[in-house]
Amino acid sequence: MSEGLLRRNEQEQKWYFSVSDVVEALTDSTDIKQYLKRLRQRDELLNSNWGTICTPLDMITIYFIRPRLS
Repeated sequence: MSEGLLRRNEQEQKWYFSVSDVVEALTDSTDIKQYLKRLRQRDELLNSNWGTICTPLDMITIYFIRPRLS
């Protein structure tokens, strides 16, 4: 994440933010993917609802449009 920038996308008048960017901004973790993986392992309810609360969308970065992950 670039200093102070969060990737975001607006669809159907709703704003969506990159979970990894938000977690990076709020924690001191140096490995965001591992942090989220461990978080999901510890919280079964979060893990079971991950696809519902974390909608995959295209995210525009300052360098390119990051494609949606399948």
